[in-house]
Amino acid sequence: MTFSKYIIHHLDLSNRPEPLLDVTDPGHYCVFWYRSVPLGESYLLLSDAIAPEAFWKKCLQAIASSLEMYAAKENRPLSLSSLSPDPVSIRTACARILEDFHPQILPQRCDVSVVICTRNRAGYLKNCLESLRDQVCQPAEVIVVDNGSDTDETAKVASGFNVRYIREDTRGLDVARNTGARAATGAIVAFTDDDTLPDKLWVYRIYETFRDPKIAAMTGLVIAASLDTEAEVIFEKFWPFNRGYRDKIFDSQFFRARLDDGPPVWEIGAGANMAFRKEIFDEVGYFDERLDVGAAGCSGDSEL
Repeated sequence: MTFSKYIIHHLDLSNRPEPLLDVTDPGHYCVFWYRSVPLGESYLLLSDAIAPEAFWKKCLQAIASSLEMYAAKENRPLSLSSLSPDPVSIRTACARILEDFHPQILPQRCDVSVVICTRNRAGYLKNCLESLRDQVCQPAEVIVVDNGSDTDETAKVASGFNVRYIREDTRGLDVARNTGARAATGAIVAFTDDDTLPDKLWVYRIYETFRDPKIAAMTGLVIAASLDTEAEVIFEKFWPFNRGYRDKIFDSQFFRARLDDGPPVWEIGAGANMAFRKEIFDEVGYFDERLDVGAAGCSGDSEL
């Protein structure tokens, strides 16, 4: 099989994006949004420019499941069979269903501590901190945990931003995560990785989720930033951090149903986008420092 990289397109359906005309590269990965809400994705391999009707049919297939979820939440009946694969029909349906999911007024700051664990990746960290600086709703604090970098580059990058810098010389991702969690002063502790570029509403959406007092922890969408190599494409298609565009609730029933063979906690999400109530660490403990980088290799996030 011939490998093809994928060009990534983020397409806002409220702006009526054009079907893909430039097929110099045959692979295209389309993420469909309606304003601030991500709805679905589609991998396209093209030899010629895609016909508009075929493009909008792919779009409708990609967003159907999440549109049904939002329609049920809002008690706004949706008949997918009645939707035509054209931009006007799709945009009208999105507007009707999602009109209440775009915050009109946001707090300038919310009680969220953001923790970033990093080591020897100052360039990635700088890009991540720039994205956090552009958040529409600012976190109460950003904590950079430097897990024993070999140079002072990480400290220099952190000094250029309004963040708390903590040096943790005991190696291990979960050691670093625990250092950040213990230092956090916010009621909510959110984690992201140094190589992420958080969406501008990321902090607010975390804050919004925890308005529900029953929520103890959350994880969310992680979308690929590049699909230029064969390894990236294989990973994203078969073992992605992207767990879909529909809300999922993991409760005691999820765990009880699979106790005999072990609950598949790895299906929940990934540490690149997760958050916890601060009080939860007092209840159940912190990340297991026997796991993840510097120890067993993985799954500290899934375990917690």
